[in-house]
Amino acid sequence: MAPPAIKRPRQSLTRRLMTGSVWFMATRTLMTGSVWFMAGSFTTRWLSGEPAGRWLSEQALSSCGSSMSSLCETLPPKNGIGVNSTSKEILHLQPLLANEMDRMDFLGSSKERRLELPPPPQEIDGSSTGTKQLIRYFEARHQINETMHGKNKSKDLSGTAYERAQVVKHAPWMPRRKMCKESCCVEAVAISLAQDEHQIIHGRDAMDLSDLMVRHYDRSHRKGGRVQFHAQMLNEKMLPCLVPGTTIFVENHHKDLLYFWQKLRPQIEVPYVLITSLSDGNSPFARSENIGDPLLMKWYGTNPKYSKHPTFQKHYEKKFKPMHLGLAGFGFVKQEQHLLPYLRLNNFTNPFLDKARWDFSMEPFDFEKDVFIHFGLHKDHRRALWQVLCPNASATSVSCNRNTRTLAVTEIYAETSKHRFGVSPVGEGYDCYRTYELLLLGVIPIIEERYPESHDLFEGLPVIQMPNMRNANSTQQFTEAIKSYIESDKFQNANFEDGWQRLFLKYQRQQLLHDTGRDKEILVDEQGREYYQAYHYSVRDKSAENKVFCSEKGSCEFKNGGLGKKDWPQRKTQTQWGEQWAKSGRF
Repeated sequence: MAPPAIKRPRQSLTRRLMTGSVWFMATRTLMTGSVWFMAGSFTTRWLSGEPAGRWLSEQALSSCGSSMSSLCETLPPKNGIGVNSTSKEILHLQPLLANEMDRMDFLGSSKERRLELPPPPQEIDGSSTGTKQLIRYFEARHQINETMHGKNKSKDLSGTAYERAQVVKHAPWMPRRKMCKESCCVEAVAISLAQDEHQIIHGRDAMDLSDLMVRHYDRSHRKGGRVQFHAQMLNEKMLPCLVPGTTIFVENHHKDLLYFWQKLRPQIEVPYVLITSLSDGNSPFARSENIGDPLLMKWYGTNPKYSKHPTFQKHYEKKFKPMHLGLAGFGFVKQEQHLLPYLRLNNFTNPFLDKARWDFSMEPFDFEKDVFIHFGLHKDHRRALWQVLCPNASATSVSCNRNTRTLAVTEIYAETSKHRFGVSPVGEGYDCYRTYELLLLGVIPIIEERYPESHDLFEGLPVIQMPNMRNANSTQQFTEAIKSYIESDKFQNANFEDGWQRLFLKYQRQQLLHDTGRDKEILVDEQGREYYQAYHYSVRDKSAENKVFCSEKGSCEFKNGGLGKKDWPQRKTQTQWGEQWAKSGRF
């Protein structure tokens, strides 16, 4: 559950204008020409380091009326955003203090969180397709360090999609959708889609994609505040208000899953989507046979491992979708802080479009030069594999260096980018964030095959899959696998563009919206920006609004016993409620 908005003392408009004013000129080109305006007012407390990125809500603007009263004409812009007295549209400019989150309560309007989107990527010389014009990480290492740590460092290098999004609760272009029952309410909130386009997939994406979540650990703390998502912690009192297409994330632990299937699921009476992620466990983990649930629309899961249960085998091709692990979740180095500046330098261009870099006739293959080896040795099979791959290890090199924890991330990434291939063995779980680091750096990963799951997972991506890789006993086996793949039609005839797009959240969001039918609810504002409708659930008795984490003793308790087909509610149970919700979305 996202924390409440920060409450600050209200100040009069006059005081806001008089305190620490900063005046500036800005322009925005409209279809009818350029509109100029002058406005000001950054209060000293905003400039003193408090979060910026404030937006005027559409509700506040619409309250100004068609004639735009003198009060409205003097509305100060917040962080480069002002009111055009002719068009009344919100003008979006490069922020003075970019990409930090804040909330506002303006002219009595409802509190809405609106964030400035990241600036467009820099242009690069040459064609935007093909790798010949692309910058390698090692070539831009100092520039990336400057972006991260320099005087003009970027402030938008990490964060959830929700934290980067524009969130609108009320607007002229948005239908008012709110329904309540005795214990709960559900309300639609518009969340922008634009930030998803360049949001690197991440272990925490399940919470960015969901409406409700069952959590095992409270891992949302970070320096400077809490990680924020739209998804609310699932409270049993919310279940009567669930509407069709609701997406529920359950952390992939045995206790959490049994709690969901045996305590929560019997109370769900509408079609829903399930996501299991954020652990090293396979998906599906517990109760794979419940994929036959008639109300379960889709089941997304990381570390896919297809169950042999007859019910799962009957339904998985239609209902189950493997989900990429992406970059590391909580508690690790924020890899996106190092990768996002690099990807921006190349306009987020797919580095696998041009095959010239992997043309062995132009540059013969050399195992030590071409294959990057850098992984932890905490597992027996990894230590055995490392002995095979690194017989001539050097303490001064990055590849084949035992001390994986002492090297700087930028140093590791710079060295990685000099290679054409990289080994990514299985760790605690099947999928590994290293695979995605390699792909984003333009390096082809070598992984252990898990057939057919890994082929479904990495469809459309250049990934070399070796059967039983952990038991390889020579580098020659890797060399043969590499050459066989590079010479294959599967590599030579593919541009990997579809797979490259799957490395960003936009692909997953669009797929989920399509699978639930919620793509038909997409909204467009006056400026042509698209928003999806997220479902915000709440309990009416605020004293019952407690957060439950299944790792805590006494939490997520349930009675022993299975959940049989006789317990599945029929679709007709909540037909009237679902129809009422669907009608509320029409103007």
